[in-house]
Amino acid sequence: MVANSRNSYAGNYRHNTVQCFFTKDRDENGEMVIEYCPTKLMIADFFTKALQGMSFHFFRDIIMGYTTIAEIFQLQKDNNVSFPIK
Repeated sequence: MVANSRNSYAGNYRHNTVQCFFTKDRDENGEMVIEYCPTKLMIADFFTKALQGMSFHFFRDIIMGYTTIAEIFQLQKDNNVSFPIK
């Protein structure tokens, strides 16, 4: 079974494994920092989804430079409120 499994994986498996360990090694060496980003703050959603209402205005303001994510975090911390996105 082990002999068969070595030849049966897809070609992308090795690529994904190498990419994962590359990132893990860089993180452990302190060359990069991996930070958590809540789903509600994924800026790519502005470009990939049809957003409505507050979500659209929230991301538009960040992308157009009217406000920064740091300012949003500070407002959230000062006012003890959640993000304005539903």
